[in-house]
Amino acid sequence: MERGFESELSDIFNNVSTSLSLFKSSVLGLFEEDKSSQRRASSSSEDDLGEWTLLDKNKQTVIRLSESSEEELVDDEEGAVIDPQLIQEIATRLSAVRIDVPSLITLANQRGIPPSRRAIVYQLFLGFLSPWPHAWSTIPSMKQGFYGKYKKQYLGSGTVPKEFCDPISSDLKRTVGRMFSESSTIEMLERVTYICVKECLLDNYPRGLATISIPFLYSLLEELYPNLDQTPNKKVNLQEENIDAIESKLFWMMYLFCEDHKAQSIFEDPMAIVGMISQMVPTLDNDLHVYLSRHNFSYDLLTKWVSTFFVHRFRSSLYMLLWGKYMTNLYRLPAFHASVCASFLVYHADHLKSLSGPEIIQFIQHPIQTPWKYGDMKAFLELVEEHSQKLNDHQ
Repeated sequence: MERGFESELSDIFNNVSTSLSLFKSSVLGLFEEDKSSQRRASSSSEDDLGEWTLLDKNKQTVIRLSESSEEELVDDEEGAVIDPQLIQEIATRLSAVRIDVPSLITLANQRGIPPSRRAIVYQLFLGFLSPWPHAWSTIPSMKQGFYGKYKKQYLGSGTVPKEFCDPISSDLKRTVGRMFSESSTIEMLERVTYICVKECLLDNYPRGLATISIPFLYSLLEELYPNLDQTPNKKVNLQEENIDAIESKLFWMMYLFCEDHKAQSIFEDPMAIVGMISQMVPTLDNDLHVYLSRHNFSYDLLTKWVSTFFVHRFRSSLYMLLWGKYMTNLYRLPAFHASVCASFLVYHADHLKSLSGPEIIQFIQHPIQTPWKYGDMKAFLELVEEHSQKLNDHQ
């Protein structure tokens, strides 16, 4: 059944490929001209973005992907290419009559997840899809029906209430620019986030919650367009029903992440995570902890790191590698998130120990001074794994 699911996605892509090829030259030309004018207008800005736009059948913009500057769009270092043996291994495991999810989690944690398989693997890990692939043909449509009822229940024919919309929109606009732009995309993410808040029985919107919709949406688009990250400047058409399916899956992935895997506790009480970080850093690097304490550094400053999951700090392809680690550690999500934040401090220990008190605060606010490459993220993820083991042993 998994092949049938992929065939459906392939059909969608084939349906749009003909129209795409007819307009390819003009579209690319327009985007190149637009991108050049953007660079001339803001050559020093971090928001110097290329764009990747998805249109519905009425040519109304639905999703626009944004990427970082041209400097970051160059090919990464050797080794960034996904191992073809891993692709085959994942495919073999997904084609089993009954998928061994725990062993798949172990494999994904050790070797990563191919971009074209991220959405399916994430849905398995979250519990959206069952370990029995023969049931997959009915699950998405059934869940989409439930989501439609939630939309009608909480929104009717209206929009997200202002008391929820304003903080959700503020979070998205602050963190979404590295992966997505366009008002209609923001509106979709606002809807999904609001309904997730209501279904999680939260009285208020906890800061940062909307940001976790971003990597989930990106994974769903990677499923349709495997070379998404390498192809930033194109327009394609999606049928309206496929956009509805994407929104439904996005809601369920976000809801399950929050409700079943304790992510909402992170957003409701970020200071609890900060407390865990403050206990982890002395274990991982006591010299750094002493230096920070000497400069009156307060770990409370890390609440922004906690509430945004670093979503806006890296180019999309690199962030998805980090997000994959979160997805393989769902069973201990709050503690793992704290260890990622602590490891990020330790990763920059030498630099931090050369800074004054005010400079340390400035670093916390803007920790990525130069764009990371694949090798930087690989080294960081290895450190996270090492630190996770050390912290487990320490306990």
